[in-house]
Amino acid sequence: MGVSITVLGIAQDGGIPQASLSLSNWHSFQSGEVHHPVSLGVRTVGGTGHLFDATRSLPQQLALWQITCEASMGLVSEISDVWISHTHLSHVDGLRQFGVASMGLKGVNLRCSQLVGKEMMSNKWIEELVNDGTFELQIWNEGEIIRLDDEYSVLPILVPHRNLNSDTHAFLISYKDNKLLYLTDHDSWSETLACVGHNTPLEWFNAIGADIVMIDGTFWSSSELKNRNQDDVPHPPIEETLELL
Repeated sequence: MGVSITVLGIAQDGGIPQASLSLSNWHSFQSGEVHHPVSLGVRTVGGTGHLFDATRSLPQQLALWQITCEASMGLVSEISDVWISHTHLSHVDGLRQFGVASMGLKGVNLRCSQLVGKEMMSNKWIEELVNDGTFELQIWNEGEIIRLDDEYSVLPILVPHRNLNSDTHAFLISYKDNKLLYLTDHDSWSETLACVGHNTPLEWFNAIGADIVMIDGTFWSSSELKNRNQDDVPHPPIEETLELL
């Protein structure tokens, strides 16, 4: 029996329906079209859960996680670790629900980079959750493979994504000889490839031994956003990603 990985959300920060005064938003709500912000759940062999990104849809996503795991490996017994890729909208929104006002958990490992940790601790609400023991802040060292047991490890990989006072990481999740790359957000392939030191996406995926890649698919093309400057919301369009692959 191995680890179980559950995709808990595929939408970007705003989710679907997205906050809006447009009628199309209301029509999406009426039709039942719901896509939660991107998040990933990993159930380990021992039954503990590792959550990658804590979104505003946390209650629904935890229910989805348990339903999926019950049908395959068995329920998640506890959430031991929460991994934060970056601090943009809906990657940290669910953290407050771990506290006494909702779940009332204690001793959950909150894993992040040094810059993300500094930014989160500047938020009084999150600082309080660390101080009261809900979370134990675990800062990784850049380039460090974090081994959770003999067969399961996570490697955070720095990627460029609107990094002002913070940073953004992808995660290479490994179990035995199997590896999954979880890359939720990045600005452009040219910048990311320069950052990781490779010429093409496939060259990078092969170099790190990734069997499965889950990559930023925010926009189909660079003309998708209406009435907004696409340059203000940088993400590689899917058309370009497919062409490169």
